[in-house]
Amino acid sequence: MPKIRKEDIIRDHLKQDIEFIEEGLNLIEDEYHLKNPDGASGFVDLFAHDDKNNLVIIELKRSDAASREAITELSKYAALIRRAKNVKNSEIRLVVISTEWHELLVPFSEFYHATNYQLEGYLLDVDENLKPIDIRPVQPLLQIDGRNICRRHFVRYYKSDLDLENAEKAIVEKAEELGIYDFILAKFRLNFKNEFYGATRVLYWAQQLKTREFYESKLTEVLEKESLEEIMSWIEELDEDDALDELADRLGDEIQVENETCEIGYPEKLIQRLNDGLWTLYDISRYGVFKEDERLTDELLMNDLKGLTGTSFVYYFASTRTENRSKVEEIIESLDNSLFYNDTWRHYIRDIIDYCRQKTAATITVSIFNKDDLLETIWGASVDDIRRWEPSFYVIVDSDTDNPLEIFEGKLVWNQIDFEVDQVINDVFREFKNYLIIRHFGEQRALDHQIMSQMGFSYEVNYILFGTESTIEKKNIKIRGKQVVESGTYDKLRFSEFVEAEHSKVLEIANKFNSHHYGEGGLFNVK
Repeated sequence: MPKIRKEDIIRDHLKQDIEFIEEGLNLIEDEYHLKNPDGASGFVDLFAHDDKNNLVIIELKRSDAASREAITELSKYAALIRRAKNVKNSEIRLVVISTEWHELLVPFSEFYHATNYQLEGYLLDVDENLKPIDIRPVQPLLQIDGRNICRRHFVRYYKSDLDLENAEKAIVEKAEELGIYDFILAKFRLNFKNEFYGATRVLYWAQQLKTREFYESKLTEVLEKESLEEIMSWIEELDEDDALDELADRLGDEIQVENETCEIGYPEKLIQRLNDGLWTLYDISRYGVFKEDERLTDELLMNDLKGLTGTSFVYYFASTRTENRSKVEEIIESLDNSLFYNDTWRHYIRDIIDYCRQKTAATITVSIFNKDDLLETIWGASVDDIRRWEPSFYVIVDSDTDNPLEIFEGKLVWNQIDFEVDQVINDVFREFKNYLIIRHFGEQRALDHQIMSQMGFSYEVNYILFGTESTIEKKNIKIRGKQVVESGTYDKLRFSEFVEAEHSKVLEIANKFNSHHYGEGGLFNVK
C-alpha cells in the first residue's frame, strides 16, 4: 500500500474548507491535471477561483526539502495555465502554503520581486492530525538590489604610500566598529604635486548602500540626541534616494582618520579628475561583499564609481543581449538618473528598447552623456574639445543575423531663433551669480528646459541603418511599433554648428564664466 504524503492529508483538509485560506475562494478541483504537449505535465494541489474571478493556483509544501521545489513548480503551472486557458497574467494568482519556511523564504522572495504575477505565501499551523488550525501571511524579504554603491564618496589625500596605508588600516577598523563591512578603497596617484598640501596620493572611499533602517539604527547608537534629531529633520523634505544618501554620508562622517586634506566625491567629479589626467588608478582594496565576488575586476568597480551603471546624473553606459530580460529592465530603470529632467530622451530610449525587444537575437549598447546645463555646455565648448561637452546618446543595435547595424543618435539642436543672453539669464535666474549659486547644489538642472526654450534649443533623435549595400538615414524620428518613421525635414542646426555660427553669443556666455574665475583655485588648479 503506497505511503500517504503529509501534503496529501493537509490538501484533503483544505479542499473541504477552501475558505480557510481566504474568504471568497471557490474550489475548481484538487490535483488538477495540467497537460503539457511540449514537456512534463503537472498536478496543481488546489485549483480555485476567487470572488473577482481570478484563477488561483495553490501549491502545498510540508517539509523544507519539498519547499525548494515549490517556486519552480508554481512558475511552470502558471505558464501552463496561461497557455491552456488563454488568460492574462493579471488574471492568475499564485499561492504557496507551507508549514516550514526556513528554506522557502529566499527563493519565494526572489520570485516575488521578479514576477509580474500576484504571488502570496502563507505559514500554515497544523495539529497532530495535520488538520489546519491557523494560517498567516508571509512577508517576502526586502528586495536586494545587488551591487549598489552609494553615489556619495569620501576622498582623502596623503603625502606618501606609508601615510595612505596607515590611513587604510584605520578606516577599516573604524568602519567595522560602525557595522560597515561592505566598501571599497580605490587608490590613485596625483599626476602633480600640490604646493600647499604636498599630496601625492588619493584614498577614495565608497560604500555599499544599505537600507534606511540600517543607517537610522547605527546613527542612533553613535550620535547625540540633538545631532540625530538634526539629521532626521533635515532629510524629512528629501525624496527617499536623497535621504538614504544623506544618512549613509552622515554615518561615513564618523570615520575620522588623519589626512592632508579631504573632500566629498561623486561620480561626475571622479570622471572629470580622470579625464583631465589629474589622477591615475593603481589599486583597489575590496572589503565584505566586494571581496566575495571574484568577477569584480578593477574595471567593473571603476564603472560603478563613475556611475556608468546608473548612479551618475550625467553619464550612463550599458550593453546587453535582447534575451537578457532582467538586464534590459535594469537599463530602463537606470535611465531615471542621467535623464531625470530630459523627458524627451528618456521616453525615446524606452521606445527604442521596446523596438529592440522585438528582435530575436541582438546586442544593445546604450551610451548617454547629458549634463542638463546648456550654459555650462556652451562655455565648455568654447574652451575645450566640443565632443567632451555636447549632450548625446547612442543606442546601437547589432543583430546576430544578416540584418543591418542600426544606430539611434540623440542630439541637441538649435532652431535658429534670435535671443539675448542677458535677457535669458535675467528671466530664469535674475542674475548670473544666482545661476552659479544654485549650480553648486545641482538645482540648475531643473531649470535647464527654460534656458533651452528661450534660446531655441531642443532634443531630437536620428537614425542610421548600415546595410550591406546601402546606408539609410532618418532625421527627427519616431518609433511606431516595429517601424522607424521620419517626422519630416526641418531647418535646425546641430550644437557644433551653433557654436560656429553664433560665435559672439558663445563668447558672451564664456566671458560670464571666466569673469567669475570659473574652474580656478583650490586643490586641483593645475596651470
